[in-house]
Amino acid sequence: MALLDKIFGRKKTLSELSKQELRKEEIMIGKQRDKLFKRIEDIATSKQKIFQQGAAQKSPDCARHWRRTLSSRRRSSSWPRAS
Repeated sequence: MALLDKIFGRKKTLSELSKQELRKEEIMIGKQRDKLFKRIEDIATSKQKIFQQGAAQKSPDCARHWRRTLSSRRRSSSWPRAS
């Protein structure tokens, strides 16, 4: 039965998990959280870089280009939107 559950992707509830399985889930969730925080930091760094490049531009047209680049990156982001 466990093989069928694994094949069809049935998930156990938290009360059905053993201590080992709970620990594995906790570790996996921690790794996912760390990846998301790293991604947020990378995006914030690139955002700062884009703003600095835009601020350094003398021409308003070039600054506008950098702002458009930033806004297009925001729109094409694969982050889930808050509802």
